[in-house]
Amino acid sequence: MNERTNERTNERTRTNERTNETNERNERTNERTNERTNEKNERTNERTNENERTNERTNERTNGRTNWKFLYSSCVPGAKSRDYDVYGTNPPQLCANCVGKDEDFCVRNSHEPYYYHSGALRCLVENAGDVAFVKHTTIRDNTFPNGQHEWNRNLTQKNFQLLCPNGTRSSPMNFRQCNLGQGPSHAIVTSGEKKADEIAQIITLLSAGVGQFGHPGGRGFKMFNSKGYVDNEGQTSKNLLFKDSAINLRSIPSSSRRYDTYLGSGYVNALETIKCERN
Repeated sequence: MNERTNERTNERTRTNERTNETNERNERTNERTNERTNEKNERTNERTNENERTNERTNERTNGRTNWKFLYSSCVPGAKSRDYDVYGTNPPQLCANCVGKDEDFCVRNSHEPYYYHSGALRCLVENAGDVAFVKHTTIRDNTFPNGQHEWNRNLTQKNFQLLCPNGTRSSPMNFRQCNLGQGPSHAIVTSGEKKADEIAQIITLLSAGVGQFGHPGGRGFKMFNSKGYVDNEGQTSKNLLFKDSAINLRSIPSSSRRYDTYLGSGYVNALETIKCERN
């Protein structure tokens, strides 16, 4: 009787073992099922997010085209040149307010009087436009005591108001709080294949150049001043090597030297928004 009892006990033990094995298999099956389900959900979410980003970019581009319709006419030098209107789809209104003569009309250089930030402000001053998109330093650089041309000689900062995103207006002095966005400073670039020691040599050379030629009161060549130079047509040059408003060069930390890291996500996203695409 003891033997039969032992046999029944052993059989129940084997049954329990088989039950445990079945439970383990079921658990593994459930885990694999859950993993596959989670993977599918992640892929679905990724596709959904990508669709949302695509819709946002489409809406932004549509809004951009609507904005150009709102700005009935303007002067955007270079807007109709082959380099910036590859497919010939830019509307002619983008050059309607420009005043350059003959082949200099709407060109992307200083031969078009309304070129660059100072030119945009001049367009406003001469009543060729109702608004001007300029930098935070443009008004300061073109008003008393910095105005050196006939069109800006008698201007003061009180002649202008900034248009703020919240619909209000503000003094040009309040540009930190009232602006349409911020962009990085101009930068010197080199090949991405340059080694660290080669980049260090370039930085050392430029730093030495600033030390020798960067002082505004120095004699001879000046890195940050183009006033002593004229082009072939006798027009005063500006921003020849660096911006005339620059006062120094600063090394960028190695961790921020990738173009997208330096520009910042906001700037890169803005570029993506206005990127020209063939319809």
